[in-house]
Amino acid sequence: MLSIAICDVKKENCEELYHLIAAYFIQRDIKYIIETFHFGEKLLSYRNHLYAYFDIVLLNIQQIGKKAIQIARQIRAQHKKTTIILIGSLVEYTKFWQQIQDFKWILRDNIKKHFKDCMETIFHTLKIQKNKILIPIANKTVTIPIKDILYFEDSYPKTKLITVHQQYKFCQNINLLEYQLKDKEFIRIYKKFLINQIHLKKIEQDKIILTNGKLIPVNLS
Repeated sequence: MLSIAICDVKKENCEELYHLIAAYFIQRDIKYIIETFHFGEKLLSYRNHLYAYFDIVLLNIQQIGKKAIQIARQIRAQHKKTTIILIGSLVEYTKFWQQIQDFKWILRDNIKKHFKDCMETIFHTLKIQKNKILIPIANKTVTIPIKDILYFEDSYPKTKLITVHQQYKFCQNINLLEYQLKDKEFIRIYKKFLINQIHLKKIEQDKIILTNGKLIPVNLS
């Protein structure tokens, strides 16, 4: 399930984004939960910094101003895999462009179209072909046959990819990975593991045994 935060001073803007997100995810059969905030401070203090677990955060820079960039940086410092989207006009983009290079941007004008385009970009950062995936490792792209993948493991601040031959670490949200691989026989074991079912050897009450002998506990919170 994807966890999303919306932060905007105006209630009507929050409602508009809420409906855009809901429509997009329902159409694609993606499970989600949305929290809305009218002040950046509320977002940052939410349940003792629960924002670190948001997969996507949308901040309206048009309403919050330069403070939105500071909030975005604080969130990014806490959780590098959170996708942060700033919303504003072309004027704000021009004004702040040097400070927002690490974040996504949606133009407020024609927000429906720009929102959809931005979501499509987010959900296709990992290139998946019929029988293989291409993942960014350092400054190069590595091609890995899906049949060789044992599992993905959420390992802050990166995600581990374990294959039958070796392992890799790269920056990708495991919740997005789960969605991108939903047609590829992968199963999610609690929050931490995404396992390739073709490498399942045995399922026991408290653990899963893979073909390489790896034991995956099933009692994780």
